[in-house]
Amino acid sequence: MSKNYDDYSSPIKNNGEGKSGMTALKVALAVIVALAVIFSAYSFLHTYNEEKNAPAPETQDLVPMTAPETESPATEPPATEPPATEPPVVRTELEAADRAHSLVHSGSTVLVNSAYQYVFSAENNKLSNLYSNKTKSYKLASSALNVQTEMLPYLNSMLDDLSAAVGSTNAIVQVAYRSLDDQKGIYDRYVAQNGEEKAVGNVSKPGESDFHTGYSVDLRLFSNSAYEQIRGTAEYNWLTENCGKYGFVVRFPDAKADITGITYDSGLCLRYVGIPHAAAMASLGWCLEEYALGISDYPYDGEHLTVDAPDGKTYEIYYCLAGMLGEGEDESKTITIYVPKDKPYTVTGNNADGFIIAAEK
Repeated sequence: MSKNYDDYSSPIKNNGEGKSGMTALKVALAVIVALAVIFSAYSFLHTYNEEKNAPAPETQDLVPMTAPETESPATEPPATEPPATEPPVVRTELEAADRAHSLVHSGSTVLVNSAYQYVFSAENNKLSNLYSNKTKSYKLASSALNVQTEMLPYLNSMLDDLSAAVGSTNAIVQVAYRSLDDQKGIYDRYVAQNGEEKAVGNVSKPGESDFHTGYSVDLRLFSNSAYEQIRGTAEYNWLTENCGKYGFVVRFPDAKADITGITYDSGLCLRYVGIPHAAAMASLGWCLEEYALGISDYPYDGEHLTVDAPDGKTYEIYYCLAGMLGEGEDESKTITIYVPKDKPYTVTGNNADGFIIAAEK
């Protein structure tokens, strides 16, 4: 027997009792949802009121976060004091004196060579004629020879003693003071005969000759109407050993040719510097180039050079800087130097930048 749709439906029948059960269930669910909503609202309002009425938290113990303080690495404190130096020497025995800057080019210690040309001036032209003032102990190549008046008595005394020591009067002064024109003529003739290259070290250019000073003499021997070589003779040996007693030095020593730039083998060139300075140069083993510039190692406010001279006196020698003139400055500019208050002294220039003072102790 066939079955229709109703035969396979739910066993609950669609009658009035079924509807009533469904309604009760829906009401129960609605009540539960309403109660849940009311409870959630109540909880929210309670929590809000507690937070709203709660006192503000205390902040006095709160410290803002900052980077921790750290000590910088230990370092040596910077030097704020200058290094200790020796205090300047206060020399109460010296006093200030004025000199014209031009005088650095005058006096027996002036250096003349290719680097320091001679300054011709009235101050340097205090010459005396040898022929009119010589003794009979030596000869002259010319009656026109002149020397600085200051050195004349020392030259005469030295050559007198030479004559007495060797028993002859054969020593002859062949060269003394030379003017600029004199030296120019000599230089030009030499160059014409030998060439300019050969002149270097053999003949000085005009302005660069030590004979410009009037403090140098060239000595040779003259016998039987002829010039003779002086090297290796009794006269040569005596002069080189004793010239310092009279204030002279050998101007161009063989051992110093690399410093002086001059090879002088034709005669004997003696240069007057004064007894104190000759003694100092002998003591130091210096030629004039070394002495005139190196004496600056003994400044007036530092250690002085002390020497015992052949005249039996002790001398104190020191240097005062004059400096180089600036552009536009005149040679008449006044320079302050320091000289002994109560002792005999001499002041000479070095023809470069300062003065050399020699005082008796």
